[in-house]
Amino acid sequence: EMVRALGSIAGEKADRALDGLMSLTHPKALKTVVGEIGRRARKGAAQKLAPWARRHANLGVQAEATRLLGVLGSERHLPILTANLGVPSYRDFLASAAVAGLAATRDPRHIPRLRKSCLPGAPFGVRLAAVRALADFSAHDPSLVPWLCGLVEDPDERVTLCVVAALGSTEDERVLPLLERLIKSASNPRVRVYAAEAAARVKAGGKKAALN
Repeated sequence: EMVRALGSIAGEKADRALDGLMSLTHPKALKTVVGEIGRRARKGAAQKLAPWARRHANLGVQAEATRLLGVLGSERHLPILTANLGVPSYRDFLASAAVAGLAATRDPRHIPRLRKSCLPGAPFGVRLAAVRALADFSAHDPSLVPWLCGLVEDPDERVTLCVVAALGSTEDERVLPLLERLIKSASNPRVRVYAAEAAARVKAGGKKAALN
Protein backbone atom coordinates (compact mmCIF):
# COMPACT_ATOMS: atom_id res chain seq x y z
CA GLU A 1 0.00 0.00 0.00
CA MET A 2 2.85 2.38 0.75
CA VAL A 3 4.32 1.81 -2.71
CA ARG A 4 0.96 2.44 -4.39
CA ALA A 5 0.46 5.59 -2.34
CA LEU A 6 3.90 6.78 -3.37
CA GLY A 7 3.08 6.02 -6.99
CA SER A 8 -0.01 8.22 -6.80
CA ILE A 9 2.12 11.26 -5.96
CA ALA A 10 3.17 13.35 -8.94
CA GLY A 11 6.63 14.80 -9.31
CA GLU A 12 10.30 13.96 -9.49
CA LYS A 13 10.66 13.39 -5.75
CA ALA A 14 8.21 10.50 -5.93
CA ASP A 15 10.06 9.16 -8.99
CA ARG A 16 13.33 9.16 -7.07
CA ALA A 17 11.68 7.51 -4.09
CA LEU A 18 10.36 4.72 -6.31
CA ASP A 19 13.80 4.31 -7.83
CA GLY A 20 15.15 3.87 -4.31
CA LEU A 21 12.70 1.02 -3.73
CA MET A 22 14.07 -0.92 -6.70
CA SER A 23 16.50 -2.55 -4.28
CA LEU A 24 13.68 -4.26 -2.35
CA THR A 25 14.02 -8.02 -2.12
CA HIS A 26 10.44 -8.96 -1.21
CA PRO A 27 8.92 -10.23 -4.50
CA LYS A 28 5.40 -8.88 -3.93
CA ALA A 29 6.64 -5.44 -2.93
CA LEU A 30 9.11 -5.33 -5.82
CA LYS A 31 6.41 -6.35 -8.31
CA THR A 32 4.33 -3.42 -7.05
CA VAL A 33 7.29 -1.08 -7.56
CA VAL A 34 7.65 -2.38 -11.11
CA GLY A 35 3.96 -1.82 -11.72
CA GLU A 36 4.06 1.75 -10.45
CA ILE A 37 7.13 2.64 -12.52
CA GLY A 38 5.37 1.27 -15.59
CA ARG A 39 2.07 2.98 -14.78
CA ARG A 40 3.69 6.37 -14.30
CA ALA A 41 5.47 5.95 -17.66
CA ARG A 42 8.06 8.59 -16.92
CA LYS A 43 11.01 9.16 -19.22
CA GLY A 44 13.46 6.31 -18.82
CA ALA A 45 10.90 3.91 -17.32
CA ALA A 46 11.52 1.24 -19.96
CA GLN A 47 15.27 1.49 -19.41
CA LYS A 48 14.71 0.84 -15.69
CA LEU A 49 12.47 -2.15 -16.28
CA ALA A 50 14.48 -3.80 -19.06
CA PRO A 51 17.06 -5.56 -16.81
CA TRP A 52 14.28 -7.16 -14.77
CA ALA A 53 12.48 -8.24 -17.93
CA ARG A 54 15.65 -9.90 -19.19
CA ARG A 55 16.27 -11.83 -16.00
CA HIS A 56 15.03 -11.87 -12.44
CA ALA A 57 14.99 -14.48 -9.71
CA ASN A 58 11.24 -14.00 -9.22
CA LEU A 59 9.08 -15.02 -12.17
CA GLY A 60 6.28 -12.61 -11.26
CA VAL A 61 8.61 -9.62 -11.26
CA GLN A 62 10.17 -10.63 -14.58
CA ALA A 63 6.76 -11.21 -16.18
CA GLU A 64 5.37 -7.87 -14.99
CA ALA A 65 8.42 -6.01 -16.27
CA THR A 66 8.09 -7.83 -19.60
CA ARG A 67 4.42 -6.92 -20.00
CA LEU A 68 5.05 -3.29 -19.09
CA LEU A 69 7.78 -2.90 -21.70
CA GLY A 70 5.03 -3.50 -24.25
CA VAL A 71 2.64 -1.12 -22.50
CA LEU A 72 5.34 1.55 -22.57
CA GLY A 73 5.80 0.97 -26.30
CA SER A 74 9.58 0.90 -26.16
CA GLU A 75 10.69 -0.11 -29.65
CA ARG A 76 14.24 -0.51 -28.43
CA HIS A 77 13.24 -3.20 -25.94
CA LEU A 78 10.87 -5.24 -28.11
CA PRO A 79 13.56 -7.91 -28.66
CA ILE A 80 13.24 -8.71 -24.94
CA LEU A 81 9.54 -9.47 -25.41
CA THR A 82 10.11 -11.66 -28.44
CA ALA A 83 12.92 -13.50 -26.63
CA ASN A 84 10.75 -14.11 -23.55
CA LEU A 85 8.00 -15.45 -25.79
CA GLY A 86 10.18 -18.52 -26.25
CA VAL A 87 11.33 -18.96 -22.65
CA PRO A 88 9.75 -21.93 -20.83
CA SER A 89 8.32 -21.07 -17.41
CA TYR A 90 5.80 -22.29 -14.88
CA ARG A 91 2.38 -22.40 -16.58
CA ASP A 92 3.89 -20.39 -19.47
CA PHE A 93 3.69 -17.31 -17.25
CA LEU A 94 6.60 -15.42 -18.81
CA ALA A 95 5.66 -16.15 -22.42
CA SER A 96 2.06 -15.15 -21.68
CA ALA A 97 3.28 -11.83 -20.30
CA ALA A 98 5.30 -11.32 -23.48
CA VAL A 99 2.17 -11.94 -25.54
CA ALA A 100 0.26 -9.39 -23.48
CA GLY A 101 3.08 -6.91 -23.91
CA LEU A 102 3.22 -7.33 -27.68
CA ALA A 103 -0.54 -6.82 -27.89
CA ALA A 104 -0.33 -3.74 -25.67
CA THR A 105 1.89 -2.01 -28.25
CA ARG A 106 -1.11 -1.93 -30.62
CA ASP A 107 1.42 -2.38 -33.40
CA PRO A 108 -0.15 -4.33 -36.30
CA ARG A 109 3.26 -5.76 -37.16
CA HIS A 110 2.85 -8.11 -34.19
CA ILE A 111 -0.50 -9.55 -35.32
CA PRO A 112 1.03 -12.45 -37.32
CA ARG A 113 3.07 -13.49 -34.28
CA LEU A 114 0.02 -13.24 -32.01
CA ARG A 115 -2.06 -15.27 -34.45
CA LYS A 116 0.59 -17.97 -34.57
CA SER A 117 0.62 -18.02 -30.77
CA CYS A 118 -3.10 -18.92 -30.79
CA LEU A 119 -2.63 -22.07 -32.84
CA PRO A 120 -1.91 -25.70 -31.88
CA GLY A 121 1.78 -26.16 -31.32
CA ALA A 122 2.15 -23.12 -29.10
CA PRO A 123 2.24 -23.74 -25.32
CA PHE A 124 -1.22 -23.94 -23.77
CA GLY A 125 -0.89 -20.87 -21.56
CA VAL A 126 0.47 -18.84 -24.46
CA ARG A 127 -2.48 -19.86 -26.63
CA LEU A 128 -4.99 -18.60 -24.10
CA ALA A 129 -3.08 -15.35 -23.56
CA ALA A 130 -2.88 -14.77 -27.32
CA VAL A 131 -6.60 -15.38 -27.82
CA ARG A 132 -7.44 -12.84 -25.13
CA ALA A 133 -4.87 -10.40 -26.48
CA LEU A 134 -6.27 -10.53 -30.02
CA ALA A 135 -9.80 -10.09 -28.71
CA ASP A 136 -8.63 -6.93 -26.97
CA PHE A 137 -6.65 -5.86 -30.06
CA SER A 138 -9.82 -6.21 -32.17
CA ALA A 139 -11.04 -2.87 -30.83
CA HIS A 140 -8.32 -1.39 -33.06
CA ASP A 141 -8.52 -3.99 -35.85
CA PRO A 142 -12.07 -5.40 -36.32
CA SER A 143 -10.81 -7.85 -38.95
CA LEU A 144 -9.49 -9.98 -36.11
CA VAL A 145 -12.98 -10.93 -34.95
CA PRO A 146 -13.85 -13.23 -37.89
CA TRP A 147 -10.42 -14.85 -37.55
CA LEU A 148 -11.05 -15.57 -33.87
CA CYS A 149 -14.42 -17.07 -34.76
CA GLY A 150 -12.56 -19.70 -36.74
CA LEU A 151 -10.88 -20.99 -33.56
CA VAL A 152 -14.05 -22.25 -31.86
CA GLU A 153 -13.61 -25.71 -33.39
CA ASP A 154 -10.27 -26.23 -31.65
CA PRO A 155 -9.83 -29.84 -30.47
CA ASP A 156 -8.83 -28.62 -27.00
CA GLU A 157 -12.01 -27.82 -25.09
CA ARG A 158 -10.17 -25.36 -22.86
CA VAL A 159 -9.12 -23.30 -25.87
CA THR A 160 -12.66 -23.37 -27.26
CA LEU A 161 -14.03 -22.05 -23.97
CA CYS A 162 -11.42 -19.30 -23.94
CA VAL A 163 -12.26 -18.33 -27.52
CA VAL A 164 -15.98 -18.19 -26.81
CA ALA A 165 -15.43 -15.99 -23.75
CA ALA A 166 -13.05 -13.78 -25.73
CA LEU A 167 -15.61 -13.34 -28.49
CA GLY A 168 -18.07 -12.11 -25.89
CA SER A 169 -15.50 -9.62 -24.63
CA THR A 170 -15.29 -8.01 -28.07
CA GLU A 171 -18.98 -7.02 -27.78
CA ASP A 172 -19.04 -7.28 -31.57
CA GLU A 173 -22.47 -8.19 -32.94
CA ARG A 174 -20.94 -10.17 -35.80
CA VAL A 175 -20.21 -13.00 -33.37
CA LEU A 176 -23.88 -13.50 -32.43
CA PRO A 177 -24.81 -16.00 -35.18
CA LEU A 178 -21.90 -18.21 -34.17
CA LEU A 179 -22.68 -17.95 -30.47
CA GLU A 180 -26.35 -18.71 -31.06
CA ARG A 181 -25.40 -21.77 -33.10
CA LEU A 182 -23.19 -22.99 -30.25
CA ILE A 183 -25.98 -22.40 -27.73
CA LYS A 184 -28.29 -24.62 -29.74
CA SER A 185 -26.03 -27.31 -31.10
CA ALA A 186 -22.71 -27.56 -29.24
CA SER A 187 -22.31 -31.09 -27.91
CA ASN A 188 -20.37 -29.88 -24.87
CA PRO A 189 -22.67 -28.36 -22.21
CA ARG A 190 -19.88 -26.09 -20.93
CA VAL A 191 -19.50 -24.60 -24.40
CA ARG A 192 -23.24 -23.96 -24.48
CA VAL A 193 -23.09 -22.17 -21.13
CA TYR A 194 -20.08 -20.08 -22.15
CA ALA A 195 -21.74 -19.20 -25.45
CA ALA A 196 -24.92 -18.07 -23.69
CA GLU A 197 -22.92 -15.86 -21.34
CA ALA A 198 -20.90 -14.41 -24.22
CA ALA A 199 -24.03 -13.71 -26.26
CA ALA A 200 -25.64 -11.94 -23.31
CA ARG A 201 -22.57 -9.76 -22.94
CA VAL A 202 -22.59 -8.84 -26.63
CA LYS A 203 -26.31 -8.00 -26.56
CA ALA A 204 -25.86 -5.86 -23.47
CA GLY A 205 -23.06 -3.73 -24.90
CA GLY A 206 -22.70 -4.78 -28.50
CA LYS A 207 -21.25 -2.70 -31.24
CA LYS A 208 -21.69 -3.13 -34.95
CA ALA A 209 -18.78 -3.46 -37.37
CA ALA A 210 -18.69 -3.65 -41.12
CA LEU A 211 -18.32 -7.19 -42.41
CA ASN A 212 -14.85 -7.92 -43.70
